[in-house]
Amino acid sequence: MKCPVCGSSATEFLIKSAPQQVVGNATVYTIQKCCGCGCAFALPRPSLDEVEQCYDADFFATSQQDIEFNEKGRTASDAPVYLNGMYRLRHIRSFMANGRLLDIGCGKGAFLKLASDHFEVTGSELSPVAAAFCTDRLGLHVHQGDFLASDLSPKPFDMVTMWDSLGGFSNPGKCVDTIGDLLRPGGILAFTVPDIESIMFRITRQRWPLLIPPVNVTYFSRRAVHAILESRGFQVVSCGHPGKYVSVNFILRKLGRIFNAPSLDREGVGLPFVKNLYLNLLDIMTVVAVKTEKPDRNYA
Repeated sequence: MKCPVCGSSATEFLIKSAPQQVVGNATVYTIQKCCGCGCAFALPRPSLDEVEQCYDADFFATSQQDIEFNEKGRTASDAPVYLNGMYRLRHIRSFMANGRLLDIGCGKGAFLKLASDHFEVTGSELSPVAAAFCTDRLGLHVHQGDFLASDLSPKPFDMVTMWDSLGGFSNPGKCVDTIGDLLRPGGILAFTVPDIESIMFRITRQRWPLLIPPVNVTYFSRRAVHAILESRGFQVVSCGHPGKYVSVNFILRKLGRIFNAPSLDREGVGLPFVKNLYLNLLDIMTVVAVKTEKPDRNYA
């Protein structure tokens, strides 16, 4: 029952999740909230096998995740993962233009491939299907398996990115510890996490599109972001809520699952003449932090 961010035992019941038909998981999770830092977390904490089962070929085949590359490793510019990857790349390059980059939870490698034009890139991906696509199709250097058990290069990285991945860790503090060990002093950590204090969550509650354990199991507040980073030798330099491009098909499928409308929850459903939308529900935080010191690890 301890908070996975600050270690406090002062937690309270927040809400129960709905079964996640998107990943075939019928478990109803209890969502507890920390009275100190505001972090929320799902109980029971899923096993690594349960999480890995979520990321099968079907997960990466949706119109939101799928991307096609030609023989030169280039892709059409209208795929949502391409559009979002280009925005994220421009954003992080405003803090560091090049160097050695590690992307944790790299999926099918869209961002990693784009970043390879400017960085020496390495990926870490739990899904065997997605990791194989990265290595076999795109020629990227990707470690498949649990990031916390990965044997990565002893040479420090200049930047670590985690797009929609940190919220999937049952022990996010250990994840940030490991990143701190891999980053050089002055290195950059950039990531996105669900914002449990967003207006969107307060309105939708159990129907919040990001309340999807075991895919997301840890949900952050601004206080929780600062707590998990500053106690581990990082300084937050940017924290905001930029939007992202989402396929219309993906939006309709999400609505179909939320409101139990099977006619919407299928590949191919859409709107005429509209493929993607720029959407901002102000419920995903994009955070950039710099490693300022080596922590003493005396925190909770």
